[in-house]
Amino acid sequence: MPSELLLHSAGSNEHRIEYNVTRPTQGKPIADLSPPLNPSERKLVDLQTGHFCRRVSELVSPTGRFGPAFAVLPTLTPSHSGASTPSARRDANARMIQSKGVETWATAFHSMLEAVLRDGEDMAVMLAYANVRRQYRRLAHVLEGVTCSRLVAVDAGDNMNTLVLRKARHGTPATDDDDDDSEDEEDRKTETGSSQAGEDDEQTEEEEDKTALEAPHDITMTGMKDWSHFIFGDPLFATVFSRDATDEFLRGFNDAAAGHEADGEGNEPQSKFDSVLIEDKANAHVRLLLYDCYHNITQVVREFYRPRKDSSRHELAARKRLNDILTRLEAIGEPKPTLRRKRSGEMSPAKRAKSEGPEDA
Repeated sequence: MPSELLLHSAGSNEHRIEYNVTRPTQGKPIADLSPPLNPSERKLVDLQTGHFCRRVSELVSPTGRFGPAFAVLPTLTPSHSGASTPSARRDANARMIQSKGVETWATAFHSMLEAVLRDGEDMAVMLAYANVRRQYRRLAHVLEGVTCSRLVAVDAGDNMNTLVLRKARHGTPATDDDDDDSEDEEDRKTETGSSQAGEDDEQTEEEEDKTALEAPHDITMTGMKDWSHFIFGDPLFATVFSRDATDEFLRGFNDAAAGHEADGEGNEPQSKFDSVLIEDKANAHVRLLLYDCYHNITQVVREFYRPRKDSSRHELAARKRLNDILTRLEAIGEPKPTLRRKRSGEMSPAKRAKSEGPEDA
């Protein structure tokens, strides 16, 4: 969320290092909440997240170019690719930075897609590389319908990245520390006067958990934990649109007047393509499938570069979704023609495809 500007100077500094000073954003990731969001809180957070994504996507590229925000926006110092970034994406990012983005969304998306495919090939990850590239070549022209370069918070709405602040109705933040204090108080009462059987204790704990979950709270989406994954492109590229976005989220995104309160009105089903921010609505569903294909390939490849405790579960889930998406892309005939820009002759910053051989999986 926007922060108060304390001091700004355009003057250079000795080390030419960019920095800013902000207060920590209040709240905690949805995944870390205890107790978790109840249904009414979930709806309100989704509505606010949709409104947040709309406000972000109302911002357009100052240069009209497409690509990662760090490449399009002017910087004080040269950007150095981190060692943790896979090599193909690092090279594509460097080219994007050098050219300060690209002229078309189709070129930007192709660069990102080809980079993640090359990263997978470099690690010998088994994927349907030839099929993915074939589907892209067949359907890439639908991307030319996106002509306005809008800012996109790619990970907005993710439970690990979305920060929320829960307050009791009287105004005091309802935090896990408060829950701990309540538990300590119960322990003191038990020590001084309670001698109930273990079965009764378990029943009491269940009742307390249920009461805490159903207690009235004010919940606010305060921002995001990680602000590093932003691009200038199609608002539909945000992962939330590929993950069964709720009606509440879509109502917040589609309606410029949607606020922070769930007023019970406007409960009619929402479409992902109703917003005035979405261009070429006739082909938007095809673009969304291409984006979902990219996101799932990224998920699979990420598990090889940055393995974690439950990597296998995440990888298998992403592979299952990817296979389903490729099947759906194969079933799509020739999409409706798009009014195409005159090509500028600009080449994609991505490396040339390493292979076009048979599919691996």
